[in-house]
Parts: sequence; structure tokens; C-alpha cells
Amino acid sequence: MISHGLLICSFFMKKKYSRTEDEILALNGSYEYDEVTYDNIFSLFSGFYDNYTELADDEKLMKMFSIDRGSIKRDVREDYVAESGIIHAGSYGTESDITNKTTKRVVYRRNQDDADIKQFHYMIYVPNDVEGNEIVKGMLLFETIGTFGVKTISVNNMKKFFSEKYGLTMETRSISVRIFIENLLKKDKLKKVTLIKNSVSRDPSDNMFLNIGREEKTYIKPTLKESWITKLLEHLDGRSSEDIFEINDEVYEDIQLSFLHAGRTKTVRLNNIDKFSMVEDVPDYVFIDDRNGGKKLIEYMEQTANNYASKMIFVRN
Repeated sequence: MISHGLLICSFFMKKKYSRTEDEILALNGSYEYDEVTYDNIFSLFSGFYDNYTELADDEKLMKMFSIDRGSIKRDVREDYVAESGIIHAGSYGTESDITNKTTKRVVYRRNQDDADIKQFHYMIYVPNDVEGNEIVKGMLLFETIGTFGVKTISVNNMKKFFSEKYGLTMETRSISVRIFIENLLKKDKLKKVTLIKNSVSRDPSDNMFLNIGREEKTYIKPTLKESWITKLLEHLDGRSSEDIFEINDEVYEDIQLSFLHAGRTKTVRLNNIDKFSMVEDVPDYVFIDDRNGGKKLIEYMEQTANNYASKMIFVRN
């Protein structure tokens, strides 16, 4: 079965050209622009859907994009609102022979104008205001299919539309680094940990080398102590650009993690993990005998969003 995943990011809105935090939009409150009042963030997204009911051509990305208006569903709960739907998107620009894997015969010649349109589920997740605290941050979840995804073209279109139609700047961020690492460790997907230290070796035998100044300690398939995990997570929350980690009075400038992610082994350095695209694996059982138009996937997306929401801060600081 082809692998599926969820690419998750947070988002917030602010008035265009604003520089203060006061200009950040309260997602559950009304917003007035150009003599039109919108009830909340979902009213704004409704206009976005209407603008993309037919396939639009992004010539820069060489992709087609549209929203299936009839697929949109909203789940209103006591603590949050989750709105889901289907995006149709696909790339064009290359020629290829579409070949039957069994007969080995070419069944179709694809030209540069043919777009391979696929169906991707997405979700917009916004917590409800709590005890007078305004929610200013929401969550976006996009389905990935194998190596294909729609986050970039979706967010680009959202940013363009919100700017031109509502005078708003949309910003997206990777989800919490701490949450990502914590989930990674809990799912036992860690394959290797490498501690990196910049120092001169005291071993005389190292004199045979021209450049000595980097030491690495690597641990294969480690089972980390709970105290070490806690220390790592706490350090990530307030990580300094210098001396990233200290173990038994030894200072390490960086830590490298290798792990199984989206069906592949990937390696990331903690110094730049905030640039990493957070993709959650979707288990195969979600797609087995799912005859209700992706209902199981939507339920799984909502559960995943709830898991992240319990550890994130959405209110105005």
C-alpha cells in the first residue's frame, strides 16, 4: 500500500503591513474589511473556497489546484471547530509514457500539458476561545500521498487570496519542535543518536590528520532514559545558538537524530530542526475498507490535531 502522511503547520493572520501583536486577528471574532463584516476565520475561508471551485493554473509551480466545494464538512465541538474538505491538485510540464505494469505496454502518452490530478484531504483546526482569551493561532493539516503533497500550493494560494481579498497577511509556522521530537521518541522510531562536539583531540595518534576539531559519539538504536528525554525536550524549548547540550560536564554543540519518518530513514540536526517539514505517518488501517469517502482519514486527522492542540499555545501572548 502506498504511504500516506499528514503535513501539519500552524497559522495566524495579521493586518497587512502591521508590525504590532495587537494587529493579529482573533480567529473566532468578527472581521470587517471593505465595508463587509465576516463572522470568523471560517467565513474568510469560505470566500477562498468559492474562488477555487474550478481548477486554477499556477504556472510558476506548474500545478493545477481547486477545492471540491461539496466535500467541505465542519465539526463543531465544545473545545474546537474542525473544517475538512478535498483539494484536487496535480503537476504538469513533463512528457512520459504511461505504462501498464502487468502487460508492460504503453497505454497513454502524457504530454507537457497533461496534469496528473490527485485528491488530497485537508483540515483547518481552530480551538474555541477560553475564559476570555482570544485564539489567534490555528492549525492546518494536509494529506500527503507518497512523495506528493499540496501544502506549498495551498498555502501560496491562501496567502495571495487573503492579501488581495481581505487585506490580511497569512503566516505559517512549523508545529512545535518539542511536540515533534516527543512524538518521535514515543513511537520508538529513533534509529541513531549522534552527539557532536567541536574540540581538538588529545590523542597523539590523531596528528596524522590535517584537520582535527570535531568529535562525534554515535549510539545505534538507543533506548533513552526518561530523564534524558525530559532534559532534551526542556533544552529544545529554550535552546541557545551556542553550547546546545551538556552531558556530564561535556558540552556538545549539536545533536543529530536519525529516525524512520514517512517510510524513510531521515537525519536532522537539532540546530536547524525548526526548518524541517513535520509529516506524520498515517497508519495503513485508516485506508483499509474505507468506503465512506475518507471518513476514517478525517477522523484520524481530527484525533491528530487534538493531540497536538493539547500541547500548543493558541492564545494571544
